Amino acid sequence: MKMLTIGLVGLVSAGLAVGNAFAFSCPSLVKAANEAIAKAEPMAMKATDEKQKARNMGMIEAAKDLTKQAEASHAAGKHGLSEAQAKAAKYLAEQAK
Repeated sequence: MKMLTIGLVGLVSAGLAVGNAFAFSCPSLVKAANEAIAKAEPMAMKATDEKQKARNMGMIEAAKDLTKQAEASHAAGKHGLSEAQAKAAKYLAEQAK
């Protein structure tokens, strides 16, 4: 009985240690998207062409909306959706010229 208890404790400990390796990366992706937005915003304002400036600001606003949605999806437990939204937000921010 003692060996069974020790074995179960070891198995549970290993399960908890490995569980963290499979954790979702939503917060780090949202952080990366926010950093990309912060970097792109000043550059977007420097555009000389008004049409390009409007496009850039539109992409940045869409990226901001996506990061808010990603945070909400993460809080709701929809981690796959949250990761996709955060990646899309980062991509949009990086496309602003």
